[in-house]
Amino acid sequence: MLEYNKEELCNDKNKEELYNDKEVCDKLKEVGLLDVVAKFISLPSFISIDFNDIKCVLKDKTIINSFYNKINLNNEINLNFTKCDDSMAIFIVECNINLNILKIENILSIVRNSIGKVDIIFGIFFDDELKTNEVNLLVINTK
Repeated sequence: MLEYNKEELCNDKNKEELYNDKEVCDKLKEVGLLDVVAKFISLPSFISIDFNDIKCVLKDKTIINSFYNKINLNNEINLNFTKCDDSMAIFIVECNINLNILKIENILSIVRNSIGKVDIIFGIFFDDELKTNEVNLLVINTK
């Protein structure tokens, strides 16, 4: 089991940069995801996403699709996104540390097929409170 002190590993610098960028903050507020993104960029992770990743996807772009929800992996995953080839996306999976990486790859494949040909910035965060068949999924797609 991976052990860490969350207080020591939280990156408040990323959070501070996010809150100081009015354009990025406003775009995330519009879709109700500012606090969610702020949480993720300040937490320790397996594959991290920082403020520069967020800025790269959002700066001078329009949000086409956004999604944040808990998904039960025993059920079919249906994402009704607007197809948007040649765009960018942030894709974050928050899961139990014991989740099989192949399931994460399957979710990524579903997201790619739902959005279109897109460059994805990918992050994985662990939450021991989630069951092994549950993930919190965040997708923000811009053009």
